[in-house]
Amino acid sequence: MTLRICMLSTSFPKNESDTSGKFVYDLARLLVTHQVCVVVVSPQDAQSIPRTMIKGVHICRFAYWWPRKWQTVIRGEEDLLDMLRSTWLAKVQLPIFLLVFMLQSIRISRQADIIHAHWSPTALIGWLAARLWNKPLVLTVHGSDLRLFPDWFSKFILNCVDAVIAPSAEMLNRVRQLGRADGHLIALPIDETRFCSDVDVRAVQTELGLDLSKPVVTFIARLHPFKDPLTLIKAIPLVLQHQDVSFLIVGDGPLRNRVQDAIQTLQVADHTYVLGSRQDVHKILKLSTLFIALSPVENVWSMTITEAMFMNIPCIMTRAGKTEFVFTHLRNAYLIEPENSQALADAIMNLLADAPLREKLVQGAHKLLAQYHRDSSSIVNQMIAVYRSVLR
Repeated sequence: MTLRICMLSTSFPKNESDTSGKFVYDLARLLVTHQVCVVVVSPQDAQSIPRTMIKGVHICRFAYWWPRKWQTVIRGEEDLLDMLRSTWLAKVQLPIFLLVFMLQSIRISRQADIIHAHWSPTALIGWLAARLWNKPLVLTVHGSDLRLFPDWFSKFILNCVDAVIAPSAEMLNRVRQLGRADGHLIALPIDETRFCSDVDVRAVQTELGLDLSKPVVTFIARLHPFKDPLTLIKAIPLVLQHQDVSFLIVGDGPLRNRVQDAIQTLQVADHTYVLGSRQDVHKILKLSTLFIALSPVENVWSMTITEAMFMNIPCIMTRAGKTEFVFTHLRNAYLIEPENSQALADAIMNLLADAPLREKLVQGAHKLLAQYHRDSSSIVNQMIAVYRSVLR
């Protein structure tokens, strides 16, 4: 029997190069290759069209305000709560957004076997549709939902769904703390066809004016305290005292102004590129000598860490959360203490001076990816097994 899945997501790419909600698309695309029918319900923006298909994934987008360019509840990769805090128009639009999302979800999910909501607020809409049509409801939490919303709301949502999926050990532990003991740990897939070794980076190199005779150290994450970009900025002048290095910072978020102010204050602007959100992360990684992950909370399994390891980039990361339960210092990663700019600078200089160690970390990382079944085939098979279990 062909499974029919209705996915609900507040964020979904407009096209194959868009990165907003890319991991939801990657999962949907992989499910389609395993003969699963997937329809995604997601909000429309000024550039997207109401109905389309990308590589077999049916996408139904809804508008909730007119003109569409004034829609502000969801915008790119910004958190829902960030938008509600930043603009009064988002607060006015929120009830209409939720109503239209609910009506569209009810209409489209009627033909599905399972409703799969991404992010806990979306599960509330999925719960109403699931109750009406007597369908199983699966929820994937993604981190910001459980961290930002109050515990009473998260507990209510987790008790409403038939299965909970967490993409990281930290999120699974959080789900259990909130009273749901039967959560499933299933990593988010990456697009392995994009993150391959044969990537042409000449256009990006020319755009940035990078001198590839110098090492390139890359940070890719939301500019948010959860990812701690400021520790990297403080480490840059410590590195530049000893070696000429280029630093790439990819991402956007509430700390962007502070990041840029710190770069100017520390006088490292000539060596530091703040690129904002990019749709060519795979090309940025291809240019990179080292990859940095600095969360003071958790690194297991960050999507960007997976992508960097897949592209043979040695990773420096913090000993945060359950990181040391998965990654081993000097075997598959270089581990440092959180919020320690001197330790980060030392790690960067040590790795840049030691090519055999960099190669050892790359080889160890590939073994780790295989050990934890981070390949797309394993991930999609685990997801289908959860779908089958809720149907039984």
